[in-house]
Amino acid sequence: MGARSVGIVDHIDDRDDAARHEEHPMSSIIDHPASERRSVLPPIGVWWPMLEAPLRREILENLSAPLRSVVVRRILDLCEIESAPPRRAVRLDENERAYVAGWAHTVDWN
Repeated sequence: MGARSVGIVDHIDDRDDAARHEEHPMSSIIDHPASERRSVLPPIGVWWPMLEAPLRREILENLSAPLRSVVVRRILDLCEIESAPPRRAVRLDENERAYVAGWAHTVDWN
């Protein structure tokens, strides 16, 4: 038996796969226009590595929960931002939750 010949059906399948990926590209990051982003937090890559372990664990317990005001204040302090913490509830957005989830999988908790 020789090498498999490539038929017209194989090329059609390849084009269908390419079209599907163009229509619905897969991504683990959800990008929103800057006008839609309402987070008052600085970029998570700046403050998350510096945040104390007890505060990181608190956030990890429920990534969707609003952050306590002392946690928000600590994040702002770590980034040397002197503005008052917002009065409304602050939550991690989708990108921030994805960052934390990825970070949690790479850390040795022992």
